[in-house]
Amino acid sequence: MLILGMVPKWNLEKNRYQFSSKLMQSLSRHKVSVLMLTSVDDCACCDGFILAGGKDVDPARYHTACDPHTILEDEKIEELELEVVLYAKKHQIPLLGICRGMQVIQVACGGILHQHIVNHQACWHTLKRSPWNLKIQHVYSDHHQCIENPPSFFHICATSEDEIIEAFASHPFYGVQWHPEMEEQDEVLPFFLQRVLDKKRNQHEYR
Repeated sequence: MLILGMVPKWNLEKNRYQFSSKLMQSLSRHKVSVLMLTSVDDCACCDGFILAGGKDVDPARYHTACDPHTILEDEKIEELELEVVLYAKKHQIPLLGICRGMQVIQVACGGILHQHIVNHQACWHTLKRSPWNLKIQHVYSDHHQCIENPPSFFHICATSEDEIIEAFASHPFYGVQWHPEMEEQDEVLPFFLQRVLDKKRNQHEYR
């Protein structure tokens, strides 16, 4: 069984750390075990990582003033997410960034974000092209920030009709700006989990 490391989010109302119920429901359809990461030391036993949605990345991390629309994530959570990205890069472990998670990868790799856009909050919209030879046309987005000026080593795999970057890949990173867990026939999670499985098999072959 694959072990996926995920950083939880703080639920203020319930006074506890937790994962997105929709995402956990989607992952339950696959043979994976989810490990709640509380420290970068926990990463050592993971086959792959998923960074999920949440609040906004602190713009101070990419040397920009805070926009009035920006709502900051818990600082400890954000710091751990950035450490996970660097760990995944160092050890070449597949990492999927979903919505905010994609933005965290961007910032960790030296990129910046557009702090406020419209028409991408709690809505379904169309992709101009589907990433990774998948057959995705309509996606659910709920974000008001997006990738801006991605690093040159990022391969842009999908954009929206209004030219927002919707997906990128740069091994071991995969990012989607939408929420695949909202789709009845999700293709992104199976695609990513296959990458994780391939990596694990290759490691065993070379031992």
